[in-house]
Amino acid sequence: MEVFILRMTPYRERDYIITSISNEGLVTFKAVGLSRPNAKLAGTVTLYSLIDVELEEKKTGLVLVNAVPISKNYKIISDYLRLSVLNFIGEVTLRLLHDESEISQAYPFIKKAVLTLEQAFSPATLAYIVLAKVLIAAGYGLDVNRCIYCQTRQDILGINYVNGGFVCRKDLVHEHDERLSVEQLNMVRFSFLVPEDQMVKTEFSINSLIPLFESLVNYYEEHAGLKLKSYPLLLQSLKQQHS
Repeated sequence: MEVFILRMTPYRERDYIITSISNEGLVTFKAVGLSRPNAKLAGTVTLYSLIDVELEEKKTGLVLVNAVPISKNYKIISDYLRLSVLNFIGEVTLRLLHDESEISQAYPFIKKAVLTLEQAFSPATLAYIVLAKVLIAAGYGLDVNRCIYCQTRQDILGINYVNGGFVCRKDLVHEHDERLSVEQLNMVRFSFLVPEDQMVKTEFSINSLIPLFESLVNYYEEHAGLKLKSYPLLLQSLKQQHS
């Protein structure tokens, strides 16, 4: 079974309880002896790693038998921005997705992003798209096909996160309406609508992305009822790269 590890909780003296997701939903299992100095899987079963696991059903639940790495996180941890994005993806997934249908809907995008982080592709673009897909899976997607007030598809100029989507020129008069550039409108539309097999064909400019990122994170935090601990570090990394 292929899983993405979201949490590793110490259990007893040398074990861990692993919380992970797969394309079928949440998967929780015990990793016996993983904290031992000579544990053979210690370098494979790590936080935010994508691995192929062999699990055995015991009376106390699923127990890890073997694991093979799918992602190569060593290519990510040496790059501060990519590591920040990986932490961000893990946190937004863990905090907002709960049931099987939500997880299975978002999982292909999460997997694609984690694997693409190893390549020469914009990590900030991946983080923003995953955030959009997690929001959709959790039921908080934005309407980026038409004006949320009059339903027209023409002359779209802005967005209103509070009311849930795009706004046309005529209706861009309400509280919380935000005017966006054509480039930014296309970036938002792409992120919410793009299928998994097309998500790494377009890279976003950092200059245009940063304000969009801040707004979408605020929207996420409002609906999740929490503050993302990984976001300030990611934002700092983005601004450093831009400067």
